[in-house]
Amino acid sequence: MLRCRFSVVSVVAVCCALVAGGGAASAETAAIKAPAVPGATGTWGDAETVAGLPSPPPYIAGMSSVSCTAVGDCSAAGYYGYDDNGNKAFVVDETGGTWGELLEIPGTASYWSTSVNSLSCASPGNCSAGGTVSTYTGYNSPPSSQAFAVNETDGTWGTAEIVPGTSAANVGGSATVSSLSCTAVGDCTAGGSYDTAPWDSHTGPDYEAFVVDETNGVWVAARSVPRPAGVANTAVNSVSCASPGNCAAGGTEYTSRNANAAPPTLGQAFVMNETGGVWGSAREVPGTAALNVGDDASAESVSCTAVGDCTLGGYYDTGKRDSATLDLQAFVADETGGTWGAAREVPGTAALNAGGYAQATTVSCASPGNCAVGGTYAGISHVGRAFIVNETNGTWGKAKEVPGTAPAVAGDDSEVTSVSCSSAGNCSAGGYDDGASNSHSYDAGRAFVADETGGVWGAARQIPGMTALNSGGPSAVASVSCVSATDCAVGGAYGYTSAAYPYVDPFIVEKSVHTATATATSVSAAKVAYGDEQAERFSVKVTAGSAGTPTGTVVIASGSTTVCKFTLASGTGSCTPRATRLLPAGSVKVTAAYRGSFVFGVSASTTASFTVVKDAVNIGLILSAAKVTYGHEQAEKLTVLVFPQYAGTPGGKVTVKAGRTAVCVITLKSRIGACTLAAKKLRPGTYALTATYPGSADYASSVSASKTLTVAK
Repeated sequence: MLRCRFSVVSVVAVCCALVAGGGAASAETAAIKAPAVPGATGTWGDAETVAGLPSPPPYIAGMSSVSCTAVGDCSAAGYYGYDDNGNKAFVVDETGGTWGELLEIPGTASYWSTSVNSLSCASPGNCSAGGTVSTYTGYNSPPSSQAFAVNETDGTWGTAEIVPGTSAANVGGSATVSSLSCTAVGDCTAGGSYDTAPWDSHTGPDYEAFVVDETNGVWVAARSVPRPAGVANTAVNSVSCASPGNCAAGGTEYTSRNANAAPPTLGQAFVMNETGGVWGSAREVPGTAALNVGDDASAESVSCTAVGDCTLGGYYDTGKRDSATLDLQAFVADETGGTWGAAREVPGTAALNAGGYAQATTVSCASPGNCAVGGTYAGISHVGRAFIVNETNGTWGKAKEVPGTAPAVAGDDSEVTSVSCSSAGNCSAGGYDDGASNSHSYDAGRAFVADETGGVWGAARQIPGMTALNSGGPSAVASVSCVSATDCAVGGAYGYTSAAYPYVDPFIVEKSVHTATATATSVSAAKVAYGDEQAERFSVKVTAGSAGTPTGTVVIASGSTTVCKFTLASGTGSCTPRATRLLPAGSVKVTAAYRGSFVFGVSASTTASFTVVKDAVNIGLILSAAKVTYGHEQAEKLTVLVFPQYAGTPGGKVTVKAGRTAVCVITLKSRIGACTLAAKKLRPGTYALTATYPGSADYASSVSASKTLTVAK
């Protein structure tokens, strides 16, 4: 159970809500693609928002868990909600590299709030997800939250069901599925907790951990994890299975009913194994009793790759027992041949952890003895730092700060929230850090990814495309899932601003290998008028360096201005500027940028040029009277109207003349302006008045037709 000690993004809920699916990590929708540059190795594309979010946009939304089983075939789960109206949980599937729209989990619409914590897939279109459904009938009414699971079979999501056996035991009305693992179609295992104390109890809650198996598509009754004497609360934090019926679960046993008590007397980390479909008893993780002198330990994440071969990560407290002062250290423990070895401090973290706070939050193993563990430790001034450490052939290396995540100022935290390994020495990790901002994590959280290739970790980098999305507030990675060294998906959340208040949206980004492409563009006309740019048509052809026809989006841009965009059809397409997309008069250069797809890399054309000529204008001059008396010329009001031939709003000044004599100068406002004559400006007589517009950068000069004005004696 991850307990947020650093000041991490409250809006995105990085530390608690987003990371919920990260430890069990195994991600453009309706056109969410993964644009990326061509390359021999996997390349991260641009992050994009999940399609299908309701309108108006929810106040907060995010991605909780991602699971991939084949290249271009992943599923993800998340949530969205409106202020004080609960959350809705959703799932979304990717097929052949294209993401569909999100689907509210069937069977949850009648609940006040739904959250999904974990999702796992056994094969494309065959997944399970789990979390919590809640009802709310009033402030003084008993709460009611139940643990649920939902299955997808052959690409169709079924109806969510309350985990069998938990409803009756959950008398306190607080239950959840925290982790889920699927290894075959219809064969999954989940873990979580429910409350055995009445909701109005003054001694509760009494959380009791449970595990539950699905066999041949049917969830059987949950099995409680008996609490040892003196233990008030237990919870399963992570579940991982090597094959159906062969799993491991890790969690926490609390020796205090109130985890927020001062001092917070907490408990021990436990692990339990399932072999051949039979669960053994929960036991304290070997070796943690001696390490955990401060009595605060937890098993956070477990990963199993073969029957009896798993790895577990978490934290323990070396501080004084019953003291409010914590000195947390990260641990790892390996199971080999069905026997758990003694937990040990993550090598290297003691030297790094100057602030006395470290924990292993996520574990992923590619094969027995070949794993990666990520987490966080406290550096100088208790600033959180992200770490990563590898186990190779059963030997743990030394933990090191993730390259590129070091905060620029004190107070900016970072953490690895999820790691996924597809083969030994080939992993990807994600999390958050705070870049160079000194505004701390609420304003500056930055979602990052880091890749390991051939046993060497590269520097963390901001999720590509996040700068355009993340206009306000934090961003964080919640879950990473890789099916190969070059193919991964990442899900998380980012913040952005609106006219009313900040919002948070879910994102997905993918890494894959892309076929090189080439893009060519041409223009239909050498000249178009300003305001009539829609007469120009841009034609584009995108070709691949090998077999296949590129699909996806092409953007036509002039510098930083997007002129138009379209979706390719058979590798070709065209578009015209919108009438309101006014390009400045003069020579215009445009390029066509192909944004790529899951299998085709991005490319850009050479520039194409055309000329935007100044728009012609017509001027109308209106006299309020055809005759005025000398000395009373101010009774004459002269009004001008300047109309472009095509579009826009000409600005500037218009001069009204009587012959060669300027009688007034009018400043245009919304194409219109007016003036009055000065007394005795004109001698008695008859005059031909004209209005002259000198032109501007985008509009040509023009002179109105003359109007006759008589000045009488």
